[in-house]
Amino acid sequence: MSRPPKIVAWFLTAHLIALAISAIPSPESLRAARGTRESADDIASAMVRPTLDNAGSLLLSVSDGLYRLTSPVRPLTRRYVGALGLHQTWNMFASPPRGSQYLRFRYFVRNPSARTERIVSEIVYPAVPDGTFRGLRSYWQAHHDKAAANAIEAYYQERDRRRAVGLGEPRESDAALDVALARSFRPLARYYHRRFAASLGGGEEVARSEAWSGWASSPHRGQPRPAESDRMTALARYAAGPVEEAPGVGRHAIDSEEIEADIRWTLLYVQGR
Repeated sequence: MSRPPKIVAWFLTAHLIALAISAIPSPESLRAARGTRESADDIASAMVRPTLDNAGSLLLSVSDGLYRLTSPVRPLTRRYVGALGLHQTWNMFASPPRGSQYLRFRYFVRNPSARTERIVSEIVYPAVPDGTFRGLRSYWQAHHDKAAANAIEAYYQERDRRRAVGLGEPRESDAALDVALARSFRPLARYYHRRFAASLGGGEEVARSEAWSGWASSPHRGQPRPAESDRMTALARYAAGPVEEAPGVGRHAIDSEEIEADIRWTLLYVQGR
């Protein structure tokens, strides 16, 4: 094998090893993913649970050993994978969400010459409303939704990291948070801020944009389901694009909450004033 192919082979090997090491979960996160038991009297659960519990115990012991073994090189692989934007959570195909997630942006639009302000909101995630036929557009929309989901997850991971090291909760114009989210949530927020600003005319400008994460929980098995028609009605007003909000809607602080049908909106990020 000539020298260039050898270099490529060694690089690919090191690249795959770095990805594999970065995918090993920490003992704390693996134990936190155990979840809760449901339907103890469920026949199917009683049949498969012993096997899965035994497999889970084996996984815990193997994962703990691998995590300790790779701890010396983990800071290096974490920086490498993070710089390439290839980080994935180890449980990407496990622990499915127990509800529906949304991302809404609210824009405060002002006209300096007319001294007026109006407020506009739009839902950007998912890319199209639930139950909508996507057709060939689904390929782009799936990538869009994956990017949004990853950005939201990265935001909450950063919040958890800040708590773990004793930092305070984020606030508006938080430079440290901007730096931490420079490769994840912040580009998403800036993209929608600029996209909406480009659609304005008549001397208007976006003075402030707020990113709100929405969550509607799904009930456990055997529990009554909420009236989904109420949620569909609430979401229907966003279906045609950005909508005007009532004049009484004001600016909010980070972690403020709003309720819309069974959706709980939480303010995550603010750009502007």
